[in-house]
Amino acid sequence: MLAETEMCLNDLCESLIDTFWDQSALFGTLDAPGETINKVLSKITLKKIKKRRKKFRKLTKNNCPISEYARAKSNADQSIKADRKAQHAKLHKKITDQILNNDSKSYWRYIKSITGKSFQSIADGPVYDKNKKLCTEKLEKIKIWTNHFSELAKDTTGNSRCADKWEKLISSDCDYYPECDSTIVWSDITDALRDTPNNKAPGADGVPSEVWKLVMAEPSPSSSLAKLIHKIINLMYDTGDIPKCLETSVVVPVPKK
Repeated sequence: MLAETEMCLNDLCESLIDTFWDQSALFGTLDAPGETINKVLSKITLKKIKKRRKKFRKLTKNNCPISEYARAKSNADQSIKADRKAQHAKLHKKITDQILNNDSKSYWRYIKSITGKSFQSIADGPVYDKNKKLCTEKLEKIKIWTNHFSELAKDTTGNSRCADKWEKLISSDCDYYPECDSTIVWSDITDALRDTPNNKAPGADGVPSEVWKLVMAEPSPSSSLAKLIHKIINLMYDTGDIPKCLETSVVVPVPKK
């Protein structure tokens, strides 16, 4: 059990994430869902299509006048057009309801399914460098984005670079909070997990927050996952270190018009 091993903080976190993915693959949760086909044509239209096909087969054997086949084809085409028009109106009503009900998540999911555009395809487009030069090469774009966010993250005030600036401003004999010396209890962890929103994109590890929330109902860390989460968080709190696998951030640039 990972919670009982004497591993360093980095190895402990990496083993936890690897175990999660191994278990997900074992239970088949990583497999792509089966293809679903939305039914657009009604049963009446399908019957007309079958009738048209029968007329066409008879026509090829000279057992049906061409006027009967033309009539069957016209009826099938009109019924197909009517069904597609009704489906289009149904989708429009669905979008309208999503907007009126402020269901932006479903609305944008539908927009992406129609246009074929996702955040990945948008973010992977060409970018301008500082000299207004258009860049399309992947490595060049990575350098441009790295420089851009590095400039945004710079500490221009110098307040965050070292503690020397604040040593003279803070009295050394002032009282401190004694609870800072205490370990983090399990209720603190479950409260933090409960405040974590659902349906959010995971971090670099690919593990959604709903996975960690599986331990919220435990009054004390009894499962292997709960014990491991409790151990990792207390190690981070006691040592002041953050595992390398948790330091990576995923930044999605959103272009503006």
